[in-house]
Amino acid sequence: MRRVVFLDRDGVINAALWNGEEGKWDSPYTVEEFRLMPGAAQAVGLINRLGFLAVVVSNQPGIAKGKCSAEVLDTVNQKMLLELGQEGARLDAIYYCLHHPQARVASLRVQCECRKPKPGLLLRAAQDLDVDLERSYLIGDQLTDVEA
Repeated sequence: MRRVVFLDRDGVINAALWNGEEGKWDSPYTVEEFRLMPGAAQAVGLINRLGFLAVVVSNQPGIAKGKCSAEVLDTVNQKMLLELGQEGARLDAIYYCLHHPQARVASLRVQCECRKPKPGLLLRAAQDLDVDLERSYLIGDQLTDVEA
């Protein structure tokens, strides 16, 4: 079985943005807003060199809330992968929860098992990638990450 370092995205790999309207930190919703955190590429590169898989597990309800489209999320992902790759770092997989209990998009307004702090993203990755969860780690910036 493989060992993984699971990484939250916003606030760990890239800078979160202050949303004054909602009074909380939020995801970048444009490519121009996306910025790697200082040292993030070096940290992911170290994870790679140590033989761990580097896997993103992140709540990304922007589509559900009507803040961005699937195309925007994909474009931001491509920028993240490109910038990490330019520094010699790679992500082995990305798992997102797109749901939100108060979503504007009805199909994404669900009480799911993948929205952290529930462990669904971790369990799905463990099954897909043959992961030993007891010998793996999670790096996050919120209590919901730790609780997962």
